[in-house]
Amino acid sequence: MLLGCMVLLLLAGLYAAKNWPGGKAESVAPTAAQVQEASLPPQTAAAYRQQRRQESIDITKIDPTIHLEKLEPSSALDDSAMKRNLFRYGAAPAPPPPPKTPKEIEAERHPTPPSPPPPPPIDLKYYGYATDSATKERKVFLTNGQDIFIATEGEIIANRYRIVRIGVNSVEVEDLRNKSRQQLPLVEG
Repeated sequence: MLLGCMVLLLLAGLYAAKNWPGGKAESVAPTAAQVQEASLPPQTAAAYRQQRRQESIDITKIDPTIHLEKLEPSSALDDSAMKRNLFRYGAAPAPPPPPKTPKEIEAERHPTPPSPPPPPPIDLKYYGYATDSATKERKVFLTNGQDIFIATEGEIIANRYRIVRIGVNSVEVEDLRNKSRQQLPLVEG
């Protein structure tokens, strides 16, 4: 009895080793070719096996040479498609500019000369005025940061500026060097 159990145990161990992963047993699941072959009658199955053996590729008959003439059609493709990076996203190309109008074309042919630069600002500050009670004449108080000027309409101060008109909230001053006029607002504080 003991000997019979040992034989059974040995047979079970061999069966398990044969079906163990990494063992030399064939795959449990049949391939598509095996299923097709099993469904055929026995004589046709033998013919089918014979045909599959003949169709198998003999690697000794494969030509290893590279045929460059077969690659020529691919070199005729657009170069931009070959240079594009498929893994980089970017903004879409800008649309072409709209066509120019006749005015724009004419302006390009005959450009207008640049306008002269504006005159420099008058560096005086208007900070008050006074009215003479006897003559009813207004006097304006101006400063350039260092000096204080007291003047009436028509007077020239600092040998450069003429007082044109004195108002309550502003004074109009003319720069005699470049003949430009500016309104100076009343500065409070």
